[in-house]
Formats: sequence, C-alpha cells, structure tokens
Amino acid sequence: IFEGIQGELTRMYTPKARTLIRDLVAVATRERLAFQGMAQAGTADVVKDVKLVNALADQIVTSERLDVKQVQLVEASLVLGTSFTKTIWRTDRGKPHAVAKNGSIVYTGGVEITTPTVFDVFYDINYPLWELLPWVEVRTIKNRWDLIAQHPDLKFEILQIPSISEQR
Repeated sequence: IFEGIQGELTRMYTPKARTLIRDLVAVATRERLAFQGMAQAGTADVVKDVKLVNALADQIVTSERLDVKQVQLVEASLVLGTSFTKTIWRTDRGKPHAVAKNGSIVYTGGVEITTPTVFDVFYDINYPLWELLPWVEVRTIKNRWDLIAQHPDLKFEILQIPSISEQR
C-alpha cells in the first residue's frame, strides 16, 4: 500500500516484509563464496604461495561456515540497516604445538570469524568513513569457566565479573 503525500511511503504487513527480505537474501547470497589469491611476480615460489593461499582461503570458508555467516550478514543489514564481521586470530585454537614453561599447552592458533549484532558493536558514529575510525569495540560473550581454564591465575578476578544474565 503506497501512502504519504506523493506516495513515497510503503506500508506492508510483517509477514510480507519477511518474505521479501528472505527473497532478497536468497538472491544476494546465491553464489558460493570463493576467494582468489593474486601475485604480482611470476616466479615459481610465488605460484606455490598463491596455491597455498587459495587452499587456506577455501579451508577457512568451509571451516568457519562463511556461507551461513554471509546469509546472516545480508539479512541483518536488510533488517537493521547495517551488519558487521569480526575476524580475530585465536591462540587457543588449532593443534597443540608445544608446552610452555608454566606447563600450559601452546596451540598453533586459528582464525575465528563472527557476525556480531549491531547492538554489540560500539564506535563513534560521527566519522563519515569506516576507515577513519580511531577505535571500534565489540562486545563478546565468553563462558567464564573456559576463561578460567585458559587463565587459571585470574580465576578470582573472572569470578567477580557479573554474568551476562545480570547485565541485560
């Protein structure tokens, strides 16, 4: 239903809006994510490096389920007007690599890609371009017992932090 003085507004019922958004998401995310490494030189070492990069990119797309996260991002941006991706390197992931002097296990590490909601990302909205932002904070929810297992020396400090159910 078109409304407004010049018909510039559209009124629709929620079930119809949901269907239209899901159709847009399906069209926008139809293609499978594929990343292609590129090199600037043509030596044999660079060709091997590009093949390695392409294999790693395919592995990350599969292991981090980026196709599912792509759908979440597109839907969130259509519903909320914006969406975010957070990529970090986790030192507590991967295969065991060595044992530290304190007896803890050192892992090879691994990438973690998440899609925080617009309510979990804090930044100064006065900056016109994302590249100009001096800081961005992302709230993440962690299990306190996993944190205690990772940092046993901080057990009492971690236990004093209020739980997320008390924060909301």
